[in-house]
Amino acid sequence: MNDRPTVQHFLLCRAAKVRPPARPFNPYTLRGVTYQYLVPARFGLSPADPKPAKVLRLFTRFFGGEGAHDFELEFGWADAPDGERLTETYGPYTITFRAGDGVRDFVFAVRNVPLWGVGRYEVLLRAVDDADGEPLAREYFEVMQS
Repeated sequence: MNDRPTVQHFLLCRAAKVRPPARPFNPYTLRGVTYQYLVPARFGLSPADPKPAKVLRLFTRFFGGEGAHDFELEFGWADAPDGERLTETYGPYTITFRAGDGVRDFVFAVRNVPLWGVGRYEVLLRAVDDADGEPLAREYFEVMQS
């Protein structure tokens, strides 16, 4: 379908709560909008034995779009010490866009994302049917140990 939406906001947050009742333009309350993800020091992180992030939430505001579209999220460790980029892909997530709505907010809640080590991670949002594979949005966060 050619009516693919564009993305204005793509934010990592600790929690996202939608105010009911369900309707096209529900207001969301985002908590813990952050760049950093803290992992306790007692959890050793290594590429050989990655630890899962319990849940990562990405608030996304789409504009335009019509019909059903499938999306994937790709998580990559940008600061891998040997330069080899480790990645993990999640999805597809099907999101339906109603004609005339204009705006659609959605929260991707992704469980058990592997954390291979400290440093920067990149998250890419892609449309599954996009022939050129260019991401619609990109977000970064940093894994740190406390």
